[in-house]
Amino acid sequence: MSAGCKSICIRPILVWALFIRGSKQVREIIAAVAQSQLVAFQFYRVLGVTFLVLYAAGQLPGIFALPAGWGDVMVGLTALMVGARAARSENDQLVTLWNWLGISDLVIAVATGFLSG
Repeated sequence: MSAGCKSICIRPILVWALFIRGSKQVREIIAAVAQSQLVAFQFYRVLGVTFLVLYAAGQLPGIFALPAGWGDVMVGLTALMVGARAARSENDQLVTLWNWLGISDLVIAVATGFLSG
């Protein structure tokens, strides 16, 4: 992964983190959205299959593409089911576990992206 890609990949995460931390209005808007909707929105992560396609084409190293790609696909495919479950019960341990899984996938993807660069 090139240095430019690292910058492009990490920049949105940092921008959003600073934006959320620095804006009370943004935090209030996010707090007003139902957890089930936030979870279901993560369906877009199925696009992580792109990492797997790029790996198969020899354009990304496996140390990054395989955990990041499969992690994103798994989180994305389960997002709608877990989101529906979250709508029924906000204090569900499966929802909490799923959230930690999604965060872990993000941390692993960023870490392996830097290490493989």
